[in-house]
Formats: sequence, structure tokens, C-alpha cells
Amino acid sequence: MFGQLSLTTEPQCGALRWRACSWTRGVGVNAILTWLSALWPIAATIINLLAMVGFFWLKTQFAGSKDVAGITTRVGGIELRLVQIEADLESISQNADSSPTRIDLMGKLGELAERMSGMEANNEGQLRLLATQNHAVELSIKTLSTYVHSLIEQALHGASK
Repeated sequence: MFGQLSLTTEPQCGALRWRACSWTRGVGVNAILTWLSALWPIAATIINLLAMVGFFWLKTQFAGSKDVAGITTRVGGIELRLVQIEADLESISQNADSSPTRIDLMGKLGELAERMSGMEANNEGQLRLLATQNHAVELSIKTLSTYVHSLIEQALHGASK
């Protein structure tokens, strides 16, 4: 249907020449050049418009200079915060490695709990001892009170006789 251009060598001069195949037969080179000269301004305008549309589209795909400056500022702030966080982590890891460790603290808390339970038991024993002594003192006071009361009664009865 459509012909092709082919590159051939002419035997007389050895030069390369373009030879038009079947689709250019009957159509002169002047007619082709006329068509190209008529279509070229339209094609050049369309190509330029497409290039402009492409550049505007690319411009929307990338950040502007103000956005880049804002992003740069934010990245700088984030980097500063990251350095602070790394320093905090370093101090935390140093504290975690230094004595007393958590296991040491748990052991000391266990010992303290044992001592506290011993003290509580000792306090309970002392409270029972005090309660017993208070009871004994109360009995002694009651006995003494009864004895003094009897003496007073005897002295009063003996004085009245």
C-alpha cells in the first residue's frame, strides 16, 4: 500500500542516492515539498504547544523554591531533634549499664521486704507482750484496789467499834 524509500548505489558514479519506491511514483518532489511546507508551520506550532504543556505539567510535579526552603527548614529541625534523641538514648543506655541495675534493685527490694516482714512480726510480738503486761497490770491494779478497799473498810469498821 505504502512504498518505501531505499538507499541505492548508482553504478556509474558510485554515489549513494535515495530512490523513491511506488508511493512516490507519479508524485513529484515538488508536490511533497509543497505539502511539507504547508504542514510544517502547523506541526511546529502543535509541537511547541505540546512542549509547553509538558513543561507546565512538569512544573506542577515538583515543589517550588518556597516549598523547598520550607522543607529544608523542617528537615533541619528534624535532624536537630534526631541528634537530641540520639544523645538522650546514649545517656539512657549508659544509665542502664551502670550500677544499680534493675536486677540489683529488685534483689534489694526483696531483702527490704524480708526485713519489713520481720519488723512487722517483731512489732506484733511486742504488741502481744504489751497487751499481756497491760492485762497483768490491770489485774494487779484491780487486786490492789480490792485490797485497799478492804483495808479501808476494815479500818472504818474497826474505828467505828
